Amino acid sequence: MSYKLGQFKRAKEDFVTAQKLWKAMSGKDKAAATTWAAEARYLEGELIVREYEKVTLDVKPAQLEKALKAKTSLLASAEKVFESIADFNDPRWGTAAVFRIGQIYDAFAESLVNAATPKGLTEEQAQAYRDALDSYVVNIQDVAVQKFTVGYGLAIKSGVYDEYTAKTREALGRLAADKYPPERESRSKERIGDRPPSPDYVQEVAR
Repeated sequence: MSYKLGQFKRAKEDFVTAQKLWKAMSGKDKAAATTWAAEARYLEGELIVREYEKVTLDVKPAQLEKALKAKTSLLASAEKVFESIADFNDPRWGTAAVFRIGQIYDAFAESLVNAATPKGLTEEQAQAYRDALDSYVVNIQDVAVQKFTVGYGLAIKSGVYDEYTAKTREALGRLAADKYPPERESRSKERIGDRPPSPDYVQEVAR
């Protein structure tokens, strides 16, 4: 509930508590609470994504490298959290997490491509700004493809084919069509990278 209300500091504390309680459980009680604990870990990753999204690229060329490094560092932190969801052995949140990792990298690359050049720059400064962004784009796009590929492979190996597995396959059809030809045209014009998975929020922490 704290997360849904925008009380993010309290939400983070609740998520940590939820995972500690889950780890202390055993047997049927732990199994019953696994999905709930995995969701808490997922949303903990989303809190880091919020901080990542706050870092703007609308800066002077001299500050661009620092901003890019800050975003990349936060992205890596979020990725670490999402990857840890595999430890819960929950199919739904596991596939959602691997999709989310690729989705964030994909959206990051697109944001670099579409980033507006700050006003007031000389032609030379503007070109330097664009060149710096472009040098990141290819690498970030490659990482997105790698993450989607790994996630899709794990889902198929595990026999899990849910909405996030489908979205991962769709993303590969768009980003790596040579290896993953699009299965069919999407009925919607909305990019799957435009919005994150929409989980049912943890309502409370069991005490």
